[in-house]
Amino acid sequence: MAMKETVNGIDNRIDINNNNNNNNNDSDEETYEYVSLSERIASYQKKLEAEQRKLEKPCKTKSDYGRPLEGSKTQARGIKAYDTIAQEIRDLCTFIANNGTKNDDNTITITFGQLFESYEMLSNKLVGILLRACKHGFVHFEGEILYQRRDDGVVITLLKMPPDDFKLAY
Repeated sequence: MAMKETVNGIDNRIDINNNNNNNNNDSDEETYEYVSLSERIASYQKKLEAEQRKLEKPCKTKSDYGRPLEGSKTQARGIKAYDTIAQEIRDLCTFIANNGTKNDDNTITITFGQLFESYEMLSNKLVGILLRACKHGFVHFEGEILYQRRDDGVVITLLKMPPDDFKLAY
């Protein structure tokens, strides 16, 4: 015999034997466990509070705003990406030093067209790496960004070589 309570038109029966999905047709009687409305509300309230805790964002101060959580996989990927970029800056500066023209003032220069022609086989991120190297004071060129063909004559000057232990701050 099934127990049933109806409160405000809501049927409070729960099938504890899950007979609706059972292929066993030995009994025509369904078994239900009585659950009061207040117990159901309390159960849903606990689930709601657990979900809200998952959605809460950690309090961030100005120093860590826009940063991944300490020790997270996102932080590890970011550190790895910064290390890769630092290595590409070192590689680019080494390439310029080996393939550029040494000047009287001890600087090494190469035109963007020459660099693009020879370096494109090594990396498809030449302009982005040049911008990073310029930002950190390793190279200098006129303008904000360089475009193939339009800026082939722009001279890129190697100001200094990055140290072997050069890393970008994360």
